[in-house]
Amino acid sequence: MMRPKRFDVLDLTRFITIGMTAMLVACTADPAGEEATAALASGSGSGSGSDAGCYVPTRLDLTLDRSAISTELATSSTIIVAMTGSGGFGGTVTLSAGISDPYDNPLPGWAIALDRTIVAVPPNGTAIAVATVAIPSENHGLVGTARFAVTSSAATGTFAATASVTALNQITFPIAIANGLCIYPAPSTLNVTIGTKLRWLNNPTNTSNLSIHTDANTNGIYHQATDPGSAPGQIYETTVTGTPSTSVRWYCHSPGPTANNFIQPVN
Repeated sequence: MMRPKRFDVLDLTRFITIGMTAMLVACTADPAGEEATAALASGSGSGSGSDAGCYVPTRLDLTLDRSAISTELATSSTIIVAMTGSGGFGGTVTLSAGISDPYDNPLPGWAIALDRTIVAVPPNGTAIAVATVAIPSENHGLVGTARFAVTSSAATGTFAATASVTALNQITFPIAIANGLCIYPAPSTLNVTIGTKLRWLNNPTNTSNLSIHTDANTNGIYHQATDPGSAPGQIYETTVTGTPSTSVRWYCHSPGPTANNFIQPVN
């Protein structure tokens, strides 16, 4: 007569280990997915995540496509905000954004805008929003922090994120040339803080030189030498100095046309 195989301590240990491993896989995988079902079946012979007592909390994670922006004055930049649900989470969430200096003090003229604040996140899916960071032409600070927060019914997750924003104390005017004449960027009048560098870029795609005319002024905004001027891809630079005064007109001396673009020096 054959005696039944003894169920010793090693067998018990192996049984417990297999069962715990199956539960771990089931609880970390999608509870409704094939991986979880297969893990539980191999460890216990039957059952599902809920049958085994596995609790997977709903989760929402907010992430940004960039953690830092390096730019200059008078620019706009975008940040893509992603909201990803897991653990079965899906639904409407509320997104907010703000911008301030690193110490949470306001930065006059700086702004951040979202293309949407109410966002529908699909179950276990991702929804995005676009934030636009606008920096003024006046220097009221050169370092900021963009802050994002999301409110939802998810049990856990990452509900806030930040991105640093650093601006150089300069303004660049990209100049295109079409039909032999300069095309001027908007706006035609710009407030510029004393100490800010002005840069006129002859766009690399242009095929001729240009030179910048400025009316006589006491703010260091000098007329560019007309020969040879700036070749395509080159930049003419000057820094605003002195004290606030009347606005200074500029335009392309060559190839033209004459125009009423103004720099208004301010403190």
